[in-house]
Amino acid sequence: GAIEVKDGRRCSIIDCMIEHYGTTAINVTGGYGHRIDGCVVRHLGGAGVLMGGGDRRDLIHADFEMSNTLVEDWERFSRTYRGAYTAEGCGIHLHHCEFRDAPSSAFSLAGNDLVAEFNIIDNVARESDDQGGFDLYLNPSMRGIIMRYNYWKDIGRPMGHGNCAVYFDDGTMGETVDGNVFERCGGKGFGGVQINGGKDNWVCNNLFFDCTCAISITGRT
Repeated sequence: GAIEVKDGRRCSIIDCMIEHYGTTAINVTGGYGHRIDGCVVRHLGGAGVLMGGGDRRDLIHADFEMSNTLVEDWERFSRTYRGAYTAEGCGIHLHHCEFRDAPSSAFSLAGNDLVAEFNIIDNVARESDDQGGFDLYLNPSMRGIIMRYNYWKDIGRPMGHGNCAVYFDDGTMGETVDGNVFERCGGKGFGGVQINGGKDNWVCNNLFFDCTCAISITGRT
């Protein structure tokens, strides 16, 4: 990888170009108030950016932020589950970024009180099946995740099971998808948003254009 930040307070990575690395380009874990802004991250063997911090048990926010950053052409070696961006923990903000051109998911927000807004997600999940541009699964305690005002475009392709833009899988609960635009997203049995079990998930005020369907739901317990 290129840059690792561990613990500390208010470290900033600004206006950097990072390309041609084999593993995660930027790894920020622990500490408080770290920021990534105005960077270009591309041509990677694995993942783009990981930010992990905060305390989920007590809902103490990390106050991490990534903004105005482009991540493109990642997962050249590891073809699945190595996202352009992964947030893990509590109180992390992703906004005004663009993720494009990859075989699997673009990003994941795994935790509590995480927000992704005003981002562009384009041409991802081109190879993986049963996959979303955003994926969250297997932990119903991860609540309070908000995705709003994002533009999702050309996500998924016709495959055996299904692809979608936003995938709440395996009992995901308590998330919000509000004010997004979905263009040509979904495939097979999945719509632009696929909900596989769980409850208290709100999908409202979105625009779906030329998608397989808007929302698909399966009743998994």
